Amino acid sequence: MKGQRLRGDVAIGTQVGGFVVEGLLGMGGCGAVFRARRGTARVALKLQSIAALGGRAQREVDILRRLDHPNVVRFHACGLWRDTAPEWFYLAMELVEGRPLNQWVDEENPSPRQATALALALARGLAAAHAEGVLHRDVKESNIMVRDATGTPVLVDFGVGSYPGAPRLTREVLPPGTPQYRSPEALAFRKSHAGVDGAHYAPTAADDLYALGVVFYWVLTGRAPFPAPRTPSEVEHVISQPPEPPRAVNPRVPGPLDAVCSRLLEKQPTARFPSAAALAEALEAALAAADDAWDRPLCASWEEPPELPAPPPPRDGLEGWLHQGESAMAPPRRGRRPGRARPPAEVGRVGPGDAGSGSAAPSKRLAPGASRSWRPAALALMVGTLVALTLAWALTRRDGATPARAERPEMASPRTSPEAVQAAAPPSSAALLPATAAAPMARDPKEASPVKKPDIAPSSPPPSRSVGARARRAAVAAAACTALACPAGPEVRPAPPSEPCPEGALQAMEARGLRIGELGSVHFDRGDPTNITVSEGWVRVRVGATPYGLANATLSGRLSVSERIYGRFTEAEKDGERFPVCVELNYPGDDLRGVPRVGGNHPPAEPIIRTVAGLKVVRRFE
Repeated sequence: MKGQRLRGDVAIGTQVGGFVVEGLLGMGGCGAVFRARRGTARVALKLQSIAALGGRAQREVDILRRLDHPNVVRFHACGLWRDTAPEWFYLAMELVEGRPLNQWVDEENPSPRQATALALALARGLAAAHAEGVLHRDVKESNIMVRDATGTPVLVDFGVGSYPGAPRLTREVLPPGTPQYRSPEALAFRKSHAGVDGAHYAPTAADDLYALGVVFYWVLTGRAPFPAPRTPSEVEHVISQPPEPPRAVNPRVPGPLDAVCSRLLEKQPTARFPSAAALAEALEAALAAADDAWDRPLCASWEEPPELPAPPPPRDGLEGWLHQGESAMAPPRRGRRPGRARPPAEVGRVGPGDAGSGSAAPSKRLAPGASRSWRPAALALMVGTLVALTLAWALTRRDGATPARAERPEMASPRTSPEAVQAAAPPSSAALLPATAAAPMARDPKEASPVKKPDIAPSSPPPSRSVGARARRAAVAAAACTALACPAGPEVRPAPPSEPCPEGALQAMEARGLRIGELGSVHFDRGDPTNITVSEGWVRVRVGATPYGLANATLSGRLSVSERIYGRFTEAEKDGERFPVCVELNYPGDDLRGVPRVGGNHPPAEPIIRTVAGLKVVRRFE
């Protein structure tokens, strides 16, 4: 595996501060998180851009060094990387083997007893942090990991947390955070201090407790107590109106839990629990009085899936191979809480101060079975394999193979001819490789040298095995190119591949009135007023007056350098709030992606573009 390239510009096997990188866990606007090891210890290694984050990276270190609790992610080490001219700050933390809370809830459909135990552990983790003067300030589902082995939750990502004497992160009225989890008192302060010079809200432990109440409400009911407040009327609703009681939304919520959750969401901080420790005591008392009804799943309509019908008898030849392959590729069905779309199992976005957490909002409620993302992949795999086998068959015919009827047994099922399956299914690491790196995997193992040898006519017909070898090589190459999109001509640095928007980006943009296809401008505030030399990697830029929903916001994303410059921005920060976006560099009036270099600037010269570039809101990075 050593030497293979991962997204994030770090190769497997690279040593960072004595830790050996083993794989990519997640990435976002200003860095990436990797699975790494040092000796027998496994860690989550967060790499953050020094230029983009400034002093924010050290902030999380200062916080984690103060804390030592089983429900808070643990600190291991930190430093600068590389040794000469370092560009990255690394932070090695405990590797939590588990799932984000939103995914865990989607897949497990917990009972009230499990939900209470989870909230109790989180209350204890917050109590330990508050005892050290630390506020998390961004408690939400995606910043909570649930251990697979024990089912216990762990608070992660203290990147925007606070402690006595910590410097301010922004000059905005509110510190960075997520709108849906803002307390009523924070929103009221911003409303009353809008336009007041130097006004700054100082969060308290009550803000963390309110955010935990929002999380607990979602676990119990499958929905947030309030939508993310965007308009003045929505803000006022959160400030003054109580949410619908959890038990009214979901009758399976026991009365004691309804009371605890509702108290956490009280409008006045003094009406909530006086501390996280007091919340833990209330949850302990509720668990002690729990009866058997607390063991029923919270989602009443979570049903066992129907049994799959027995597969039909196998067919002969290629038709049988494809039929059996489709059955083999179909994932086993399992129950899931209806209305909870399963999010991807990832660490999530990595933005300013947020390189190790997810940012997805709680998953949307969809109809059961609405997500079938494996079907396009299975279809593509079958098509690629069909192309490979067809090409192999054609080459075999051309080289003098036996008549078609005699060839039929060679179209065997995977049980008798596994080569086709191996060729069509790339290794597990292939998804992390760029196309140019993946292409050599299609070579026959026997071809030790990449140098092309001159064609020499054989003195006698080659053995029949060579015909099969050529056919197999053709099948491997065709299937690998279909599955991995390897280039067919001279190696040219490709445009970045298609990828979906960050989780929750479309909803966040819609809430801010951003329309798909809306155009705007972005400013690279460095260097010459007209032109700027850019480089591959992470960048933060400033939005101009348009699009209006992002006016004067800061975008975090990545630049990719080729014949054109491609920019994909996945996080925005505006008015002290961070949210996911799906925005890319765009040249007005040009149907191509990205922006062109200035006239006369071509590879391999350092890329130069205009200081002010176009911007486009997209539904997907194509």
